[in-house]
Amino acid sequence: MQDIEAHLKHIIDTFSSLIRYVIAANLHKTDNVNLEDIEQEVKIKIWKFLNKGKKVDNLTSYIKRVAYTATIDELRKMRKQNPVSETEGLKNIYAVSRIKELGNPEDSPESLMEGREMRESLKGLIDSLSENRKQVLRLYLVGMSVEEICEFFDWDKTKVRHLLYRGIDDLKDKMRSHQQSVGSNPSDSLAVKE
Repeated sequence: MQDIEAHLKHIIDTFSSLIRYVIAANLHKTDNVNLEDIEQEVKIKIWKFLNKGKKVDNLTSYIKRVAYTATIDELRKMRKQNPVSETEGLKNIYAVSRIKELGNPEDSPESLMEGREMRESLKGLIDSLSENRKQVLRLYLVGMSVEEICEFFDWDKTKVRHLLYRGIDDLKDKMRSHQQSVGSNPSDSLAVKE
């Protein structure tokens, strides 16, 4: 029995860095998820599976798959528990860009231009989304609730939420790509500084 446990511990220790790599590769720095918690859960799943004496043809592939699915499950669980945080952050970005665009009489011309550019950049990225996602996201950003958007389009709540969250995911990807193409830090132009 001790030989089996020592063997299982050796396998898990050997693949620890791979597990961490797969988890980290599927998380974004804005995801409010603890990497160590997911890593521990993955190790427990692997331990239980192998402890049952089950054979795996490709252990590396199996471990990658377990790490990936555990990470995705944790992200889904987190979003169900706190579905508003990401959308509220996007609303804040939009509001700040609008405030900067409208400006304050005391603002410098550079600050006013920065606000206009931020808003135009965000609008351009939103315009590049699919039509339904774009429509839902625009309405949400101008202050409509999910329920109001449902009434506006006569769509069910599941569809509107799906379009909103998929639109946000697409927008985040486009923002990252945009920031990489202009060679600046994502927090410089499209993020809210607190």
